[in-house]
Amino acid sequence: MSSCDQNFCLYTIGYTAFSLDDFIKILQKKNIKAVIDVRSSPYSSRYSQYNRPIIEDTLKKNNIYYLFFGDVLGARPQNYSLYSDNIADFSKISKTKDFIDGCERINSGLKKMSICLMCAEKDPMTCHRSILISNRFRHIYPEIEIKHILESGIIEKQDHLDRRIMDKYDLLQENFFKSYNERRDEAYKKQEREIAYHISFSSSSEED
Repeated sequence: MSSCDQNFCLYTIGYTAFSLDDFIKILQKKNIKAVIDVRSSPYSSRYSQYNRPIIEDTLKKNNIYYLFFGDVLGARPQNYSLYSDNIADFSKISKTKDFIDGCERINSGLKKMSICLMCAEKDPMTCHRSILISNRFRHIYPEIEIKHILESGIIEKQDHLDRRIMDKYDLLQENFFKSYNERRDEAYKKQEREIAYHISFSSSSEED
């Protein structure tokens, strides 16, 4: 029996898809008791209601725990050895002790309650919460079902997200020379290169 069979699931959500009221309502609807902030910098100039002190206080008032894991699960590591050609290397990040310990803490929490990873991007396909964290987490803890909350409020499971990413790179069709998992991993690597943070890149967009 998986954690989701016991109603303790790992969700992900992008806050820019929701007003603060709707954000809280959907967490309550899914019986999510803890939100883990995986942004490297837990602040936003355009969505100030999601700045760490404010969202932490709002969640507390609604009996939802807030935890900041951006220092261990964020997409913009301070350690430059975790970059390749000045681009954040998800493979390197996912092998660090901090990252693995962070995943272990989440897995331990899932034995007690449903948890939701929070970042900025509306679509999980364009966010490190799925391309880095969820993708690695499901390899470490394959028994855990991961569910992504989309802008519409509909739930997208990890295997459906896999197929969306594979389809984007024309890797969904069966291939005599490559297994499904090989094609899936190739698609994730391509998507990683598209979304990973470049240390010399300057942008006003929301940060992971």
